[in-house]
Amino acid sequence: MTKILTLIFFIIVTGCGFKAVNLSETNNFSISEITSTGDKKINYIIKNKLISNTNNNSIEKLKLTIDSVKTKTIKERNIKNEITKYKVSVAVLVNVNSIIKDNSNKISITEDGEYNVDLQNATNRNKEKNLIKSLSQKITNKILNEINNYLNDLYLKLNRRKH
Repeated sequence: MTKILTLIFFIIVTGCGFKAVNLSETNNFSISEITSTGDKKINYIIKNKLISNTNNNSIEKLKLTIDSVKTKTIKERNIKNEITKYKVSVAVLVNVNSIIKDNSNKISITEDGEYNVDLQNATNRNKEKNLIKSLSQKITNKILNEINNYLNDLYLKLNRRKH
C-alpha cells in the first residue's frame, strides 16, 4: 500500500509544473538611479542592500523611487499605566521604472515588529534601532523578490507579443 501511495505522490509532484528557480537569473538587473523620501535610516539600509544585490553588467536598467514611513505606537501598558511594549511599523512604496522596456510598477510592502521597554533609555534606542534594521532588511528582500517577479512577467509578456 505504501508503494502505491509513494508512486501516486511522485506522479502528482512531478506533474505539477513546478520549476526550480535558476539562481543565475535572479537579480539580473542594474539600478541606474535611486531617489528616496521619508525615513533616512530605512532608505539608507534599503539602498545599500539593493545596490549590493544587483548585477552591474546587466542590460536591464532600472530607476527606483523609494518612499518610506516609520510608525511607532504603544503596544502594551502595565497596571501602573507605564509603557511596556512598543510596536514599530515600516511601510515602503517603491516605484520601479524599466528604462529599456519603458514600463513601470509599484511595490508596496509593510513590516511590523515590537520590542519590550527596558529601564534604560539607551537600551530602548538600541532595541528600536535593531528592530528597524531587521525590518528594513526583510523589506529589501521582498523588494528584490518583487522586482524579479516584475521583470520575469514583463519578459514573458514581451515574448508573447512577438509570437
